[in-house]
Amino acid sequence: MYGDDLPVEFPAFVMADPSVDESEVTATLIDSHTVPPLQPRYVSIPTLGVSKTRTW
Repeated sequence: MYGDDLPVEFPAFVMADPSVDESEVTATLIDSHTVPPLQPRYVSIPTLGVSKTRTW
């Protein structure tokens, strides 16, 4: 199951939904970003072996 190379076809050019903001994240934006007290500040993706990665 894991470790098998599965053929995955991707279009040569992929665009996000136009409502997605793909602008560059600047140091100023990162420094000024705040998270409400009850919101998580980390993300974990167990299937990828990622645990408590800081997100922005």
